[in-house]
Amino acid sequence: MPKLLSLLLCFAMVFSLLALPAQAAKADASSVDGTYTGTGTGRNGDITLSVTIADGKITQIENVSNKETPKYWAEAVKLFDSILAANGTDGVDAVSGATLSSDGILEAVDDALAKASTQLSGSGTEADPYVISSAAQLQAFAALVDAGNTYAGQYVALGADIDLSGVDNWNPIGAEAKSDTCLDKLFAGTFDGRGHTVSGLKIRVADAASETNVGLFSTLGNMAVVKNLNLTDAVITLTGTADSVQCRAGILAGDTVNAAAKDSGGRSHDSIGVRIDSCSATGSVNVTGQNGMVWAAGARSASASPTAGRTPRCAPNRSAGRSRPMPAASRVTPATMPYSPTAQPSARPMPAPR
Repeated sequence: MPKLLSLLLCFAMVFSLLALPAQAAKADASSVDGTYTGTGTGRNGDITLSVTIADGKITQIENVSNKETPKYWAEAVKLFDSILAANGTDGVDAVSGATLSSDGILEAVDDALAKASTQLSGSGTEADPYVISSAAQLQAFAALVDAGNTYAGQYVALGADIDLSGVDNWNPIGAEAKSDTCLDKLFAGTFDGRGHTVSGLKIRVADAASETNVGLFSTLGNMAVVKNLNLTDAVITLTGTADSVQCRAGILAGDTVNAAAKDSGGRSHDSIGVRIDSCSATGSVNVTGQNGMVWAAGARSASASPTAGRTPRCAPNRSAGRSRPMPAASRVTPATMPYSPTAQPSARPMPAPR
């Protein structure tokens, strides 16, 4: 009996030391078309592959880099055909004689498929937020808010830096119309960038015939919190084409909703308004209008009302002004919108453009 227990203990120790492959994944209707890179660990180090998806199908797998021994790699790449046939790694076994290289390939494909998926991990609580780790997931998140999910009382976080340079014209998170008409389609939860960077944001609106608000977020709801987020290399152009149209553009958000003065029970200050903490934004914003008012800035183009409590700690670039209405057809292109840990709230609240 002691020998049997010793043998069982040895087997348990061996299995505990083995690296298990990543959870199998498949491309499906939730996968966004495009080419994604994924990385896995092979016999001699990282294996990086590119995986192309079209119409929910894996159409191509290519080697980007690896340090595998050629004879093992030559066997392991036979998995490519099996993965294509299975439309993922589910049910695909490692190649005998090249197990470690095979596991690295499977892990790399799974990593790429995770980036292509629009499904978010997490449950939306503060301890377990919804996590966004790819441009595809950020686009899907924007579409969900547009469709009426405000995420009020819920938590969302970035799990990686996100490059939006491949998105030709960003769809802002939330409806872009006058905020009073679409409060049920504006983000009102907590968005934590966790220090990550969203780069390459591009927005072009050439024909705004009615009030329009654009940015990474269109307008932030009055309970929204955005923190620990960096935006770089943004380029935004917004043109109002009708008389008296109000146009607002900010790299982080075009507008913010005023804090509610009273709740349904008649109590004052049921929210302190939008909070923007420890954020930075760099890029250019160009807004023009026809006999209307236009606003442009780095973090957000309009301040909250005096009842909003705290002024966001993203100090405006002086070339952008203090979110004052600019004459029709005027332009402003702020270079940067840096976060300053020493910035103090403004003594005089900036007027909300309503």
